[in-house]
Amino acid sequence: MKKKTLLLTLIASGLVLAACGGKPKEEEHFTYRGYASSLGTKWDPFTWETSADNSMLDYVSEGFVGMVPLNTKTGSWQWSYDLAKSVTDVTAAHVADLDKYHVAHAEGVTSGYVYDVKINTSAKWEEKTIGDKVYGGKNITIDEIIESFKLMMDPASKNYRANLYYAGESAVAGGNQYYFNDQQRVYNAASFKNLEELVEAVQGGETVYFDVWDFWGAKGYVDADGNECPQYVSVLDETVYDTPAAWAAGEAVDAFNGISIINYYGEKYFDYFLFFTAVENWGYGKTFEETVGIYKVSNDTFRYVLATKLDMNYFMTSLTSGWLVNVELYNDLTTIDEATGIKKSTYGTSADTTISYGPYKLVSYEDEKQAVFTQNENWHGWKKDGPNLVSKTTFKVDGKTRRQYQTTDVVIDVMEDATAKLKFESGELNDYTPTAQELPDYVLSSVLYQVDETYTMSLFFNTDPEVLAELDKTGGNTNSIVLTNYNFRKAFSFAVNRSDWVKTTEAYKPAFTILNNLYYYDAYNNPNSQYRQSEQAMQAMVDLYGVEYGSGKTYKNLREAYESITGFDLVGAKALMKQAYDELLAENAISAGANITIRVAYKAGNLESSDYAQVAALEGYLNAALDGSGFGTLKLEPVGGLTGDHSRYKAVPHGEYAIGYGAWGGAAFYPFRNFQVYMDPDQYPDQINELGCWDPTTETFTLPVNGKDVTMTYQQWSQCMVGEGRFADESFEVKLEILAALEKDFLNKYYRIPLAGSTACFLLGYQQQYYTQEYNIMYDFGGSRLMIYNYNDAEWAAYVESQGHKLNYK
Repeated sequence: MKKKTLLLTLIASGLVLAACGGKPKEEEHFTYRGYASSLGTKWDPFTWETSADNSMLDYVSEGFVGMVPLNTKTGSWQWSYDLAKSVTDVTAAHVADLDKYHVAHAEGVTSGYVYDVKINTSAKWEEKTIGDKVYGGKNITIDEIIESFKLMMDPASKNYRANLYYAGESAVAGGNQYYFNDQQRVYNAASFKNLEELVEAVQGGETVYFDVWDFWGAKGYVDADGNECPQYVSVLDETVYDTPAAWAAGEAVDAFNGISIINYYGEKYFDYFLFFTAVENWGYGKTFEETVGIYKVSNDTFRYVLATKLDMNYFMTSLTSGWLVNVELYNDLTTIDEATGIKKSTYGTSADTTISYGPYKLVSYEDEKQAVFTQNENWHGWKKDGPNLVSKTTFKVDGKTRRQYQTTDVVIDVMEDATAKLKFESGELNDYTPTAQELPDYVLSSVLYQVDETYTMSLFFNTDPEVLAELDKTGGNTNSIVLTNYNFRKAFSFAVNRSDWVKTTEAYKPAFTILNNLYYYDAYNNPNSQYRQSEQAMQAMVDLYGVEYGSGKTYKNLREAYESITGFDLVGAKALMKQAYDELLAENAISAGANITIRVAYKAGNLESSDYAQVAALEGYLNAALDGSGFGTLKLEPVGGLTGDHSRYKAVPHGEYAIGYGAWGGAAFYPFRNFQVYMDPDQYPDQINELGCWDPTTETFTLPVNGKDVTMTYQQWSQCMVGEGRFADESFEVKLEILAALEKDFLNKYYRIPLAGSTACFLLGYQQQYYTQEYNIMYDFGGSRLMIYNYNDAEWAAYVESQGHKLNYK
């Protein structure tokens, strides 16, 4: 977003003091005072979940590498080396590692599998005394990095973020086998991309098993001779038990009379059949060191062996965050849950359980009140400048080395918007996010920043009839059973006037898709490779919303048709509501003229006026659609203060609420794995918001790929384009077809209704400014790393006093 240059504006206004230049002669403080509706609750790198958690983690850690500006005039960027000193592709010299860790690869491979990461040996832990014990204060070692990885992947801990490393594009070789090393056999459908590969593996001597219990639901059944059905049999077995219908009828059945299961089912239903194949886990019962492809090369280098080939830039992207913990503290805070036997640590849940290796350290934390950070004097980047700690970049931006991390202290308070506005305008806060009603007042402000984010704000449902019936009895709802009806949910989506609704939000943009314009399928090679602008993505949405184009039509071409879509169709919504009413009434699910009341899990923090305005607008749209349908009226009741195990994202699938409001986003350069957050509970345990609607591990979807119909479970489809996935090596054209088809099909279930794309829309106080006013998806505005202060704290206090504690930002 182009804006006036803030520095020039400040100079013209007489707001910049000359004392900021030159070497300081006395101690200076540059405090950033921010606010939030809620704080993170767990910010260790193994288990963090929310953006609030991650923002806490960002202060006290650093990635191995980062993305920073190179030339802000051209928008070019570069890699910075932070915890790492260098990253080198060493595949050609270490192909033997691929065989050691069972990585499938082509002959003569020379790149993309094995990387050496040399670390910054001056990196050091904060020193912290907890009780009578001193932690940290020492340099970070390769041994700690490896041991931290081992703790993260520990099968006994089931750490949430381990899913980034045992599966997906940056998975470590052997990670999946170690994470599930208590299982003798593991499902390994991704190893076989077609029937020929499976047959070749079997002919080569590999034993491939078929899970009879899961495929047929045959656990506990016996055959005509009284033999109990085993769980696993070889795909070559010729005495496999018969059909599920026979088992369901309780009949003793005979064998297939010499037809092996691979021939009987593999040829007919290969894609579905493949999901139930398993192989021997070569990591079964083995140690981390024997199984996982990460190991120490020297005192300053570790080697990372990937499970699948990955381009250097994408591997570097995976290193922008890390997995490092202070092993001693982490272990001291670890206990075993007596009920589940799972190992859990309270590391990173308070000031006393947090130890930093980043630029800042956490000095105090009051849950849902305040978090305070200050400079971590042990961070490797600081240099003494008189009484001050100062850091300069190790890279050049616009041709010069720049000061970085000028902020000395960070204070984040939990407060409501109204309070934040008063404090911002009196100089007590450094940023403020205007409400939708206030935003027009600031549209010309020189300190207004606004940019799209990847997050799509949506409503998501629980459609389980038993859950909804119970919520109607004891959960404060009335007739929430209507959500079981497909036409009601579709009408709900059509009824929402998104262009009008965003006026109640902080400058959000209307959204009728899952993925927005910030998702790139080939970002490092093609800056124009936006998924949303691909023909496949546009065609999917045109088909979903029934927009026609071509000769004699309103819209001449695909782009015109796509750009006409708003998601709003009141006429269609009213017709669907009438149909839904008739269907529900015929089923005796509702009574004539039924009124509807549904409580909505809406927010982690306390509800504010803007939240009530958003819900009131939704109510209005829905009641307009209900008018004349036979239904009575509808009321939505938002609920706030939902955190921890009762967060929106857990409360809805667990049946505490029928509707939730929230968002998924991030991973802008990995759109091909996006649907795992909706369809893959193995990757996102307890995180699939729609699990109260369906089981993506068993429901199937058929899609033509390369001219052949392919049927797989939704979970398989969500996995198929990343890591070892069946179509991971296909062209972008093929993968775009699959991704677009998944998006269309998922939206068409109306388990989740997109409303708006979120934006960062905020005011930054005159005390500081971002390095650049030009937003770039690679490096933002330069971030807090390159933020420039126009006043130190003492100078700022003097200026605010001179203005009578009333600042004009309009």
